[in-house]
This record gives sequence, C-alpha cells and structure tokens, in this order.
Amino acid sequence: MQPTGVLDTAKATNPLKDLLKFGQSVWLDYIRRDLLTSGELKRLIAEDGLRGMTSNPTIFEKAITGGTLYDDLVRQWPHVRSYLFKDGRLFLSLMADGGTLEFEPSP
Repeated sequence: MQPTGVLDTAKATNPLKDLLKFGQSVWLDYIRRDLLTSGELKRLIAEDGLRGMTSNPTIFEKAITGGTLYDDLVRQWPHVRSYLFKDGRLFLSLMADGGTLEFEPSP
C-alpha cells in the first residue's frame, strides 16, 4: 500500500495529455527556433500532447533579441548585414546598397 500522496509511477499519467479526454487542447504561447532544432518541440508533442503554438510581435521580439539563437540564421541570408527588432517589426540591414528591409508579422 502506497503512503498518501505518493503516485504509483506505473499508473501515473500526464495531466496535460489527459486534457484531450475532455476535448481540450494544449497550446504553447511561445515560439523559438531552438524548440525545433533541439527536438524539444517533438518531445512536447509526443509526451505532453501539444496541439498548437502561437505567438505575437512581443513574444517574437523577445525570441529574436533575447540571445544569439537567430544570428546564424540571419548570417545565411544573402546580403543581410545585421538585424534589429523594434516596435513589432524586423529590420534587416542590407549589404548591397545599405538599404533596409522591413518585415512586420501579421497580427
């Protein structure tokens, strides 16, 4: 007999996956490149029953400017010298003529 409050791990289920039994889906309000490259997204789908992801300009900005995760990707883009994320827009500094390309994610 198990002491009170101790789960039998053989019978324990993931409460996030259990939400599917009630017609509810788990969504992640967070998107970052390393979720894809590290295999964490695959794990979240398989083990936690993740069914969707969403983002907004503020989260997108934090993901891009919060570290160096996107630096290698930007360096692979031809003619891009650097990038800046400001006010929900991604600005790419172009090498060819010194111009700037502006990208604004849809709301």
